[in-house]
This record gives sequence, C-alpha cells and structure tokens, in this order.
Amino acid sequence: MAIFGHRKAKLTPDEIAGVFLSEFVANDDLAPSNELDLSPEQQQQYASKCKLYRLALVIMTLMNEERNNPKVLLVRESIESKVFCLPDDQSHALLSQIQSSMSDLQKLLLPDGNPKELSWARSWFESIHIDAINPVDLTLFASSWMDQYIAATKSLRDFKIV
Repeated sequence: MAIFGHRKAKLTPDEIAGVFLSEFVANDDLAPSNELDLSPEQQQQYASKCKLYRLALVIMTLMNEERNNPKVLLVRESIESKVFCLPDDQSHALLSQIQSSMSDLQKLLLPDGNPKELSWARSWFESIHIDAINPVDLTLFASSWMDQYIAATKSLRDFKIV
C-alpha cells in the first residue's frame, strides 16, 4: 500500500477495453464542440467522423503505450475483437478508415517539425464539406483532440492490467 501514492485500479484487459470503448469512443460528450451551423446531413457526417477518429485515437494511444507496458497489447486486442466482429469486407473497410484516421491524427498529435493545428482542423472539416474558417474555432477543435489523447493516455496509466 502506498502511503501517499495513487492506487491504480486493477482491471482485466476486457474491462479496460470496455471502459475505453464506452468513455472515449461511444461517449458523444467527448466530441469536440461544434459551433457551426450544419445541415442534418453535415451533422451526421460530423458525428460519424468524430466517432471514427475517437476510435482511431484510442487505438493509437494503446499502440503508443504498448512500448512502455507490453500488457497493453491485451487491451488493444480486446478492443479490436469487439470492433472488427463484422463480416470480412466490412471489417477491412473499417480497418482502412481507422488506419487513415490514425495517420491523420498523427500529423496533429505527433507532428514532424512544426505543428499545424489550424490547417489540420481546416482539412478535417473540408473532408466532410464544411467550410470552417474561424481560427479560434479551428484551434479549439484541434486542441480538443490533443486533450482527448492526453486524457486517454493518463487514464490508461491509471489502470493496472491484471
């Protein structure tokens, strides 16, 4: 027992996977705020893309943490078994979308050279045909993804995988 230390919650890989899927992927409260005036179709595209990126962010977080804690692989495998339980062609399409999203998130979260939050956020919106130009909104949007990445990493480190 640590006298002044922080006790880590002891959870199985499946339990941690469930927490991450419910709290970081399915939880729309974590979606970056959207102050834009969007059509219903744009709102649907925005919500779908946010969910895809939240899943990519979780997988990316797990992959990065596996370097420090090999047991994290078990959590990632559990998430992947839950996510890729679709027929093969749908699973392959989803995997391709997740890989593309992870590659895009990497440009924001782990950039080579100078970070380009504004252009990253603008491109993100343009990909779903939304013309977002307010630099404050774009900065807040990009920052919210960085905050989610940090939160996911810190949350994972608060668990002891048993």
